[in-house]
Amino acid sequence: MGLNVKATRARCSTVFFLSQSRSVYPNPSDKSEGSAPPTVIKIKRRHIMITRADSLSNGSSCRRIFLTLLSFTSTMPASKFIKLNTGAEMPTLGLGTWRSKPGQVEHAVEFALRNGYRNIDTATAYGNESEVGKGIKNSGVPREEIFLTTKLNNPDMGKPEEALEYSLKTLGTDYLDLWLMHWPAPMTPEGGADKSIDWLDTWHKMEALYKAHPEKIKAIGVSNFSIPYLNRLLDNSSVVPATNQIELHPSCPQQSLVDFCASKGIAVTGYSPLGSEGAPLLKNEVVKKMAQKYGVGEGTVLISMQANREGVNVLPKSVTNERILANAKIIDMEPADITELNEIAKTQPFRACHPSWAGWGNLGFTESV
Repeated sequence: MGLNVKATRARCSTVFFLSQSRSVYPNPSDKSEGSAPPTVIKIKRRHIMITRADSLSNGSSCRRIFLTLLSFTSTMPASKFIKLNTGAEMPTLGLGTWRSKPGQVEHAVEFALRNGYRNIDTATAYGNESEVGKGIKNSGVPREEIFLTTKLNNPDMGKPEEALEYSLKTLGTDYLDLWLMHWPAPMTPEGGADKSIDWLDTWHKMEALYKAHPEKIKAIGVSNFSIPYLNRLLDNSSVVPATNQIELHPSCPQQSLVDFCASKGIAVTGYSPLGSEGAPLLKNEVVKKMAQKYGVGEGTVLISMQANREGVNVLPKSVTNERILANAKIIDMEPADITELNEIAKTQPFRACHPSWAGWGNLGFTESV
């Protein structure tokens, strides 16, 4: 796709004009407000986002797009993708579906995909894989353009092959881009800890399925793994997890775990970037200060700070059109500001999802976040 970019100064803001030789709509029949995908590109080390299509140049059959500069800071650009140890590219921004109510997810996934999202995260435990699959189908976005993740449920750790087939069927897809072990905590169907199963044995079965069925599983990884648990896995396995999905926000930065994963070639996906239900961090004074500095909302600060961390992508959850669009606004942030935000954990530490819930203790995590 050829790009012809020029800049003009209007009042105090910089506006870019982009001529593009094809329609920007994921579904050409849907040209309603907000349907143009938020595409991040880089011009002179600055990231910008397509916000809307305003006029059609009939002579050249090109659509003129107004671009709004999201950030004037280019010292630490948020990459559009992170590269996994498999060589695959995973979009930096994804749509999380944890704690979404029944009946909400189908529309959220469809709307997100129609508006530029290409990374969708779900899990068998969420009970919404069917809705995710319907949302993907209804979006009209080709499956190969979507990075789809789901997770092995704790009660299914004794039968991962059956669980895999269930997820594929329920999602209505032939393959997963990423299949995660949700927790290193086998559980009974009744919800208690299943001490008869070793999570490492389950990982070995996932490895075998990954090697035997590359057409069904493009990558495997883990979720909610601490450093001791990762060390045990790495010392006794042939496949390095592609990702470790963990809770990440200023009150739970887990920097030592993020650094450890980076040293082993494991990407990190951050969930609950706003601090989960109630989003208490939106009211934090440091977060408010950063929002004022960058001229954005507090939610944008919290999501962007994770996207700016090396080797990290982020999964904000929302089911409303307005928030889904707002969450896509990733800005560049100065490293010192990210450090200051992570200092919040020293005075206001908390986890939205404490590992002890599964009945296996702290799973190697320390009380310090």
